[in-house]
Amino acid sequence: MSGNGNSPAKFPAGRALVSFGAGCCVTGACMAGLAALMAQQGLSQDAAWPMATCAVSAGSLFSGWLMAFWQKSRGLLCGVVQGALFVFLLLCFGLLSGSPLQEMQLVRFGVTLLLGCIGGVLGILQVSEGVIIKLLIYLSIELRKGVRIAVHRKFCELFSSLFVQSDPPCRPS
Repeated sequence: MSGNGNSPAKFPAGRALVSFGAGCCVTGACMAGLAALMAQQGLSQDAAWPMATCAVSAGSLFSGWLMAFWQKSRGLLCGVVQGALFVFLLLCFGLLSGSPLQEMQLVRFGVTLLLGCIGGVLGILQVSEGVIIKLLIYLSIELRKGVRIAVHRKFCELFSSLFVQSDPPCRPS
């Protein structure tokens, strides 16, 4: 039946792995940039988790987009595969570090998988460059909001530590 065109097309594992590798490179570049930002701004480690989630999600989005762009079809499947690869990678890193699964890690898995799917759908859509640029600008604004929140928390911690007394003068009854 392979000659009549009714056979299902095979999913190219080679392209999936190359797309995953490219997504890992994007993740690494984002993490390096965000680490430099954290060092420059003097942010606490509390800002590391959201920034790492953004970096991994950006890699998942890119790899899903690249895989679907090469395939020219089945964008959602391409995105699910790429997102699942990133989730598997996060799960392996988490298990190797010995940390149990927590609620926030499950949220990170969901966000990573979702952005992989979005990347896959965007890869097959005929979108203009303007739409992609607007999407990137929106994502960078949201990232800056997250950094601003982390800076605000650090300021509040420092400010409140100035007024904390070890022995309160009076205790309410």
